[in-house]
Amino acid sequence: MLDRREAILAQLEVIFGTLGASVGRNRGPNSEDALPAIILHDGVEQAEDLHGAPRGSVVDMVKMEPQIFVLVTGPAKAIGTTINALRASLLHAVLTDATLKAAITSNGQIRYVGCTLTTEAGEGREADMEIKLSFQYPFLISELQ
Repeated sequence: MLDRREAILAQLEVIFGTLGASVGRNRGPNSEDALPAIILHDGVEQAEDLHGAPRGSVVDMVKMEPQIFVLVTGPAKAIGTTINALRASLLHAVLTDATLKAAITSNGQIRYVGCTLTTEAGEGREADMEIKLSFQYPFLISELQ
């Protein structure tokens, strides 16, 4: 069985593959990528502070924040609309996915944290958006076997 972290990351890769963009995991964009592209990096996972709860009284929870980059190209007038449409599709697909909801359990949550955008000047532009999502889920040692 995959551990919960890997199950979530693998499902994100599957979801991104349905959005009409090329998809890569744990690598930088390269000239062979067809744009638009979505690049997924595994990101950070850390224990959540349970606000003084005694050890052993509740399930340990962790928060994972993968790095998600959306890359598009197009005319300057349309680049913002193009990347925002892909952002909206990605967020809807992730936040409504039944497999992800099952992976985080009823004790967890998926949260949209925000995004940052970088664009290049010129008539034809490239835009790079980092989308920040947070996944909180139970950490169970028994799942690591």
